[in-house]
Amino acid sequence: SEDSGTLTFTRTGDTSQAARVAFAVSGTAQQGADYAFVDDDGDPAYGYNVVFPAGEASATLDVKALDDSEDDPNPGNPAQESIIVSVWNPSTSDDPDSEESSATIQINKITKPTISVVAQEDVIDQAWGATEFVFTRSGGDMSQSLAITYTLGGTAVEGEDYFDLFGDVEFLPEDDQAIVVLAAIDNGISNDSFKAVELTIDPSPGNAYVLGEGEDSATVAI
Repeated sequence: SEDSGTLTFTRTGDTSQAARVAFAVSGTAQQGADYAFVDDDGDPAYGYNVVFPAGEASATLDVKALDDSEDDPNPGNPAQESIIVSVWNPSTSDDPDSEESSATIQINKITKPTISVVAQEDVIDQAWGATEFVFTRSGGDMSQSLAITYTLGGTAVEGEDYFDLFGDVEFLPEDDQAIVVLAAIDNGISNDSFKAVELTIDPSPGNAYVLGEGEDSATVAI
């Protein structure tokens, strides 16, 4: 979730003049993918520096945790990442060597569930045969329900070769599986060859889950 924290920079001595202080950033979190520095108006703050106004002994910089996106090279993992901010000493150009010269922020990331699907049977009889598409979720917050959508394709015709499906399925709280039943329609016409039903999980429009690599589709022949 997009929570935020605040870094507070403090100076001592003569505070009558405005001052700009540079800082370095390290840690496991990646700027732009895991977090962003923002100004007082909530807009992105660019450049690794902070300004002390004249007469002020402290200055602040907000850090906003970002939701995982396709730009994140490691979405959802690890569950916790760090931002280490270290003040650069402009008077000596030395690296900071005191505990007060650096601060660490931990970002607790919400792990996205991984969704996959398999067919219980690869082939079903065209005369009222049936099987199940089994959807599985792993990781993430299992206490919450999760709705996903899917797309149907293949040479079989929905409503003619098999009963209509709804195009979505929901995981109930604490459930790691959800079922969609595929049932063939006996239309009295004997097929000379199999017809395929291809089910493919749609990507999450709200980035609520990630797809299992190579496990986001399943096919059944009728």
